[in-house]
Amino acid sequence: MSNKFLHIATLLTALLILTGCHSQKQALSAPDGMSRELKAAGLNVDALSAKQGDKWLKALAGTYTSWERMSLDGSLSIKELPLDPSVKIYMERGKLLILSLRVPLLGEVGRAEIAADTALVVNRRGKCYTKIPTASLLNRVGVSLSDFQDLLLGRVFLAGSAPLAKDNVDLFQVSEAAGGNFIVTPRKQRDDAEYGFTLYPDGKMLLAVAFTTDEAYLLQSQYSYKNSDTSLSLDITAGKRHYNGTLTYGAPDLKAKPMERISLNPKWKAVSLAKLVTSF
Repeated sequence: MSNKFLHIATLLTALLILTGCHSQKQALSAPDGMSRELKAAGLNVDALSAKQGDKWLKALAGTYTSWERMSLDGSLSIKELPLDPSVKIYMERGKLLILSLRVPLLGEVGRAEIAADTALVVNRRGKCYTKIPTASLLNRVGVSLSDFQDLLLGRVFLAGSAPLAKDNVDLFQVSEAAGGNFIVTPRKQRDDAEYGFTLYPDGKMLLAVAFTTDEAYLLQSQYSYKNSDTSLSLDITAGKRHYNGTLTYGAPDLKAKPMERISLNPKWKAVSLAKLVTSF
């Protein structure tokens, strides 16, 4: 079990960090290690006019169902693991995200709760936990809890600001790529890293990518769909380390009942985040 949850924790941590990457370029260049699909997405790109881009983005924003509370049920698959733990995610828009990991016979083995002020990660089997300010986990890299929620849902967003909406389409630029796909990038961003989104012609997310300009960190998030299921494949490079896994979940439950917050056992030990990761 130790390799499993070390891998999962690293994936989640790297994902949160890398969603804060930014770009000044319209079309993303491809660093070493980038997938063939992503390299292809950046070829033969033609920028839409501002009028065309705004029209397309407004139509896309119109497909985003508003929500205040939802839950997702699915599984997490990692190639090296003999079984796929089930995953339950409960979210309140911009306020709370709870991720629960369960395995057969053992029940819940790990949980992460990210709220507006505090992020709590618990290893039930190891009887330990860590608490850190949410700001130190998210805000320092210019990303919000809402951004992370939008990434899970395959929605375009402005890192640290707001999701795509009909009243902010002028903050994005759109290019048409090979196969009729579209590349969307925010106009105003930092210059030390790049991020952007590739979408299918129908507006569903195909790829979300972020990488630092020194190519030390790379996140590729690829989406596929079957009936009402969404598969989110994460491929992360952090220095010399490489991680990947696939989160698959069904249609969101927009009438989800609030998920009970975890009660910490007074006998459990408070440890640093680094120690918690290695405790799994």
